Amino acid sequence: LADDPAFSEELAMMREKLYGFLQETEDPRVVGPVPDIFENYQRFAPMRSFPRPDWVKERYRIDH
Repeated sequence: LADDPAFSEELAMMREKLYGFLQETEDPRVVGPVPDIFENYQRFAPMRSFPRPDWVKERYRIDH
């Protein structure tokens, strides 16, 4: 839904709320000396993949 233009106002509102909360709680991803530090950690294992739930296939008619 984040890419759906019909929800652009809601997405902007949610992003603003999240950013405000992260600043208010002094989250290091926002106020730290290197805000993107968590994105720079080296991964030593691949990310796990999760199977899609059946409701995704039914609701969005995904064949794979």
